[in-house]
Amino acid sequence: MQVFNRFYTAISLGNLYLNISYQLHRLRLLYLFIGYFGIHMLHGFR
Repeated sequence: MQVFNRFYTAISLGNLYLNISYQLHRLRLLYLFIGYFGIHMLHGFR
């Protein structure tokens, strides 16, 4: 049971890491999109 417990903990940590990295990646894409859109808006106003 100890080995199974350790295995489960490793899987949980890996899952958490993937989830966090996925969230960060989505945020980065959102920031890139907002920045790109903002630059185009600024150029349009000038």
